[in-house]
Amino acid sequence: MNNNEINNINYTYNNKWLVKEDIKILNYRYKLYYYWIGISNNIIHKSKYIEFKSRLNTILNKTNLMIYNKKNVINYNISLVEIIEIFLLLDNIIIEYYDLLWCTNSPIDNYLRKYFFIRDISCPIIKYSEEYSLEKIKKNEDIIINNINNIVNEITILSEFIKISINKNDELLYKLCLMILNSFIFIGQFIWQRYNLIIIHN
Repeated sequence: MNNNEINNINYTYNNKWLVKEDIKILNYRYKLYYYWIGISNNIIHKSKYIEFKSRLNTILNKTNLMIYNKKNVINYNISLVEIIEIFLLLDNIIIEYYDLLWCTNSPIDNYLRKYFFIRDISCPIIKYSEEYSLEKIKKNEDIIINNINNIVNEITILSEFIKISINKNDELLYKLCLMILNSFIFIGQFIWQRYNLIIIHN
């Protein structure tokens, strides 16, 4: 790949990279809305989680293939296109499912700080295309592959927060009804005790 091809890649993907400003700021009203959907129609969250896992598995497969090729294919060199493709897929999955990751109490914001750092040093064409050299990939190939593998594995672990939270949503209606029933019992006991005190004093 020559410099012209690198410039073409940079032009193709210019302004497509996820930046911090693209992440929508969510508040606790949104989280209440998440739980309301969990109570009233949790299948919506389950369907979204299935989509998320499907797309995440695609990224995992690409990452595992890259690792396999590095270990088993003679003279294999990781390509710039492979790096870009994986990080663009990660960008897309983060922006589309950030709300789900945030609402399920996963440490997504801590993950993002690490993700942006690793992405930008592993794929310097994002910010430093004018200084970019394919020699940097060849020189740091093992580090780049390890970074990509780690960051993909971490978001896979984060996906477990979604699974656990969505499964717990099925119990929310029962817990809500139980809380309301206990509230009525408490109020009833309070009224009965007050009534007995009035009778005694009379």
